[in-house]
Amino acid sequence: MRKYSKNFIVLFSGQTVSNIGDQIYLIALPLLVYELTKSSFDMGTISAINALPQLFFAIFVGAFIDRYNKKNILLVACIIELILILAIPILFYLDSLSIYHIYIIGFIYSTATLIFLTAYRSCIPSLVEKNSLIEVNSLIQMSLTLIKMIGPIIAGLLIVNIGIVKGLMVDSLTFLILFICIILVKIPHSKANNKGKTTFKEDIKEGIKYTFGSPELRFINWLVLIVNIGMSIGLSLMVFYLRGDNNLLANDIGYVYSISGIVAFLMTLSAKHVSKIMKNLQAISLSCSISGIGLIMLAFMDNIVTLGISLGLVTGGGTLATVFINSTLQTIVPNELLGRVFATAQMASRVSVPIALMVGGWGSAFLIGIDGIFVICGLIILLSAIVALASLYIKEGKKEVRI
Repeated sequence: MRKYSKNFIVLFSGQTVSNIGDQIYLIALPLLVYELTKSSFDMGTISAINALPQLFFAIFVGAFIDRYNKKNILLVACIIELILILAIPILFYLDSLSIYHIYIIGFIYSTATLIFLTAYRSCIPSLVEKNSLIEVNSLIQMSLTLIKMIGPIIAGLLIVNIGIVKGLMVDSLTFLILFICIILVKIPHSKANNKGKTTFKEDIKEGIKYTFGSPELRFINWLVLIVNIGMSIGLSLMVFYLRGDNNLLANDIGYVYSISGIVAFLMTLSAKHVSKIMKNLQAISLSCSISGIGLIMLAFMDNIVTLGISLGLVTGGGTLATVFINSTLQTIVPNELLGRVFATAQMASRVSVPIALMVGGWGSAFLIGIDGIFVICGLIILLSAIVALASLYIKEGKKEVRI
């Protein structure tokens, strides 16, 4: 095992604790919406609202992070997340909590999370050696996958025993731990900081130009845009589907997510082998097709094990794709542009997601049900991935594919 810097270990440890807390939030929020409204439309709406910051603020966030002190940005974003999570229990105990509060809190929380995660990804190259980046990003993805295996069980049991609201209070403590870890970390200033040399507007234009000027990045943006539409709709309705359509309790939902985490973990282990037999862009297409197949399967499963395996194919395909997407970005994007490219690429891939989520929530509530939505979204993902994979083999014959 390669020896990592103390700063990376401390920051990674704090983020890992926070990621465990996120599992509480991911299960508690949909359950809270279910208890407040019993409406899949409202669940789709809150998911759409949570996706809006990616659409409206991503390009500004990327330029902001590339110009200013990343440690201060991480601290502010973290404390905002902590306050917002605590706001839900406070409003509940004041007997004032409504679905509209969830909408507002969700929007601001998602904005803070966007800022934090973009800054977190962008500061990693300054905390580790350059030749360790692929290994470090693999470690981060492995950690996330392991958390998805054990986190939902912990979250489900916690919510069953102490309730949704107190579960969110526990989640807020994980942000406090993360905040302390960030204070202890020393994050070097980027030598390529352009503050004072270029305008904020010029920085934004540079990030957009690079993101859409590369053939590889254009391919990734196009495919991930379509795949994100289908996966966002499906995953936003998942807890509602498990609780409402399958009558599973919170701890049973936790078991489903944990089984899916095991499947996703095993798929992530295959990344190194996959990289030996195909190029990154081909691996991304294959991974997305697996997610589409898993989403279709979900519509026809009716027990904890098969639901968990199907969900594992969905999330595992996404995790595997993320490994290859990050590797591609780190291969071709200069470090001083990473914040802008990460943020701009995310914005481009999610531009249609908010509308799609609202349509998905409306369609599942009034037209074809959640299982029907799963089938349609799965087919969209699968067909898009197949077309993308076929186009790569055609371009490979013309020597147009580099990675």
